[in-house]
Amino acid sequence: MEKKKNSLNYILFILIFAEVIIFIMVVIAGINSNKKEQDSVNDSFSMTYEDFDFSGSLKEIKVNSILIVKNGINISYSFDNTNFIGDSISIDLWVVNETGGEVERERDTFSIKKEGEIEREVFIDLTGNAGNNLIYVALTEEPSNFIKSSLVLNDKSITGNIVAIEGQKTKMTIYSIFLLIVGIAIFFIARERNKEDVEIKSKNKNK
Repeated sequence: MEKKKNSLNYILFILIFAEVIIFIMVVIAGINSNKKEQDSVNDSFSMTYEDFDFSGSLKEIKVNSILIVKNGINISYSFDNTNFIGDSISIDLWVVNETGGEVERERDTFSIKKEGEIEREVFIDLTGNAGNNLIYVALTEEPSNFIKSSLVLNDKSITGNIVAIEGQKTKMTIYSIFLLIVGIAIFFIARERNKEDVEIKSKNKNK
């Protein structure tokens, strides 16, 4: 009985020691990885913006996707040149903030010397302009003939910090599961020890 009790004590000590060591390692690794992840956020960061819904009178342009990248957005759109004559055309894309002020404008000029829809992609720099915005797309020569959609962005999505946050959440989830498993093991070992103590006390009383 004493030998079994010593074995349980040894196992309990090993589990607690392992938990302390892993906790220290996770804390140190977390500090280092946070800095590395933040430093590694670069132009390769991207996240699809799903909540756009363009409406307006301009029928020749269709926005296909908006990709949030570091410091701005990439807009992919299609242009139907069926009713246009000439060598090239210019499209204006601009963003207006919630107070009505224009924060950024890009002009996309390209050749229309081919049949069918023309696929285009434009980057708009929105550094420091997170919030509830509106994005407009129009022919440069007809600015009143446009399509527009809301564009809600936060600081984390613009800077790419969301990558580091999600990575940290995953690490904390894994560590929480480990703590739960160790806690359950310690509980059962402690309960077994308590049973043995009760049995020993009971035997001593009966002697």
